[in-house]
Amino acid sequence: MTNSRQEPLDDHVYAVMIRGETMKFIVDAIKFYEELLRSDIAAIEKDPDLAALLEEDERTSFPIYGELERVSYLREHAEPLTATRLQ
Repeated sequence: MTNSRQEPLDDHVYAVMIRGETMKFIVDAIKFYEELLRSDIAAIEKDPDLAALLEEDERTSFPIYGELERVSYLREHAEPLTATRLQ
């Protein structure tokens, strides 16, 4: 049996509805993860042995720094969605 429907194009945009409470939960989870990353980075920066072995630019090239940037960007764009929807 064949399906006559074609798959949508790759650039097709779907309309998705997310409940306000769900979006707030997602943003809170992002904030929690962001704080974990920040505390891990603080531990990396305080470590004297690591500082003796690696220059600052080598330490800041660790993937955790890029992950923090990505998560912060995500939070910055997701957070306003909860503020306008839950008032």
